[in-house]
Amino acid sequence: MKKHAEDQLLKVNQDTEGIKQEYETNLTRLQASLRISELQVKSLESQLQQKTRENEELTKICDELLNDDEEEENDNVESEGVIDEDIYPYTYT
Repeated sequence: MKKHAEDQLLKVNQDTEGIKQEYETNLTRLQASLRISELQVKSLESQLQQKTRENEELTKICDELLNDDEEEENDNVESEGVIDEDIYPYTYT
């Protein structure tokens, strides 16, 4: 009877040790997976910041181009009907 109890205790201890090792293996795997995910998040955040800066820069360039185009159109409208004497020196003299 004592031998049987000792064998049962040994088996329970071995099972417990196996479960503990499996737990530690899974924990290590999950920690590594978490670390990889954290690095991916940091990389994506960095990419987002870069794209945001690029978008702001492109928006600024577009706004400048639109403003330049509007100013050019306004200049053309203001000069419509006015005869440039350098181009047409003998007109209406």
